[in-house]
Amino acid sequence: MYSRNVFAGFLIAVVSFALTTRTAAQGTWAVEKTFHIGGDGGWDYLTMDAKNHRLYVPRSTHTMVIDADSGKTLADIPGQKHNHGVALVPEAGRGFISDGSGAIVIFAQDECSHGNDRSATRR
Repeated sequence: MYSRNVFAGFLIAVVSFALTTRTAAQGTWAVEKTFHIGGDGGWDYLTMDAKNHRLYVPRSTHTMVIDADSGKTLADIPGQKHNHGVALVPEAGRGFISDGSGAIVIFAQDECSHGNDRSATRR
């Protein structure tokens, strides 16, 4: 019984130390930029494309593509009923928007940077 209690106490101490160290290693967070995007609809999960400096903002019935450096709207992808999030596949040059209606909207990433919002296909 004694060895079981010692082992449990040791295990709790190790886990506590590991969690404390991990939290301290994260450092501090700070807001670098604020964009006032505007537009219709609420928003759900944001997706950041760090390589191409794009921010994808699902706005209920459409998805806005924002230049992460300037805050300028690059494209607005229409045709969703109630979108939730964007998944990017850079190797294929495509993105996927999940729609609450059970559909998926597929778009070409390179078209969004040129303001062409007609590149989306609903499936």
